[in-house]
Amino acid sequence: ALELSDHDFGVLEQEAHRLGVDFIVTPFDHVSADFVSGLKLDAVKFSSADLTNWPLISHALARINCPAIFSTGMWDDAVIRRCAKFIGTFKNRYAMLLCQSTYPAPPDALNLRYLETLKELAPLVGYSGHEHGVQASVLAYCLGACIIEKHITRDIYQPGPDHKASLIPQEFSELVRQLKLAKTMLGENKKVVTQAELLNR
Repeated sequence: ALELSDHDFGVLEQEAHRLGVDFIVTPFDHVSADFVSGLKLDAVKFSSADLTNWPLISHALARINCPAIFSTGMWDDAVIRRCAKFIGTFKNRYAMLLCQSTYPAPPDALNLRYLETLKELAPLVGYSGHEHGVQASVLAYCLGACIIEKHITRDIYQPGPDHKASLIPQEFSELVRQLKLAKTMLGENKKVVTQAELLNR
């Protein structure tokens, strides 16, 4: 009942490119991987559940020539390290996302500092958040996440596991605003004396 048709994916692809939005798709099996290999993808995403599904990853990356994104929820450090080595054998650029695979995720389970370890394992890191609110995503950005993934919904009370862990459009806009503000606040790794400071001095 919730499956998109092949035609639907074509419509989404065209609309994403019209809007200048990256078109990213997650295949869950070999047939889906074959189908999405015919689309103009900006990236292919692999869910946390498939981080250890090496047959699927191998099949997909042999056919899809674009960057790949991997979520790491539900796996421990040893498994993530093994998977990072395996993923690194492919020619695709890739990123690994810190993720906590509960919906919604409690704050004490997020462990955002693990981003420091992920930075040693992947050329790019990001954060896939399933917690309420926007604060964790902003903190993850400040810790080096260059990709922020959050679910969006029109109504958090709809049936299904994802809605309760999703942002409504107004919250999503606030997340974007907060991320832009954080980027401004972080600045650069150099000390600049502002004009206002010079006058105060």
